[in-house]
Amino acid sequence: MRIDELSKIANVSKRTIRYYEELGLLKPIRETESNYRIYQKKDIDTLQHILFYKRLGFELDDIKRLIRDKSVIKTVELTKHLKALEKEKAAIEVLINTVRKTILYEKGVIDMTNQEKFEGFKQKMLDDNEKQYKNEVIKQYGENAYQQSKNAFSKMSEQDYKAFEQLSIDIITYLKKALHEGGDPTSMMAQKAAKSHQLWLSQAWGSYDMDAHLNIVDMYLSDDRFKQYYDQHQAGIAQLLRDAVYHMLIND
Repeated sequence: MRIDELSKIANVSKRTIRYYEELGLLKPIRETESNYRIYQKKDIDTLQHILFYKRLGFELDDIKRLIRDKSVIKTVELTKHLKALEKEKAAIEVLINTVRKTILYEKGVIDMTNQEKFEGFKQKMLDDNEKQYKNEVIKQYGENAYQQSKNAFSKMSEQDYKAFEQLSIDIITYLKKALHEGGDPTSMMAQKAAKSHQLWLSQAWGSYDMDAHLNIVDMYLSDDRFKQYYDQHQAGIAQLLRDAVYHMLIND
């Protein structure tokens, strides 16, 4: 099979195929007379595997390792991803079910409890947070703390969740006002932000720990993901929140 045919059947560009050749993953032979690349069955199979792993979310380095290392037990890697996909599918199905019920509710066909209106979105957020932060939370605070936080969030009512969301909005609002007034971490607005952040963490965790709170605001500066989340609203917010929390807790 020539590159044009392979590109068409695999629905990828010829540039992509050549790139995999440069990485040594595909090794076509050269036709003697025309000097065209000829892809054999093993190349076609390899390309299929590459595209399959990419669709499952594997990074390219992992794909190269899986393709090249014959000792790797591929079923183990695939099983891990299968479990993650099944969990994601379950969360999406809950969300789909919530949207379907909402449509029928808006049409007056069925009644819908407040908990039902809220459940799908809450589950989606839980799953997204678990995918992104679970390992870090467990590493820093332990499995018990992670499970306690997850359980607390799972049990939130719609009213609790709305209050939780409002706190996150209030924190940013207070901090922006504090910055506008000079950025003093001891100011009334900065301290209102610190107190709101304390309450927000208490709701998220299902309990409160001062040392963990101090560690969290330190991480807002040391971890670019968190710093960017706060500073996207206004430069300096992450630093101000950290300083305001330290002032509040040290002076309590």
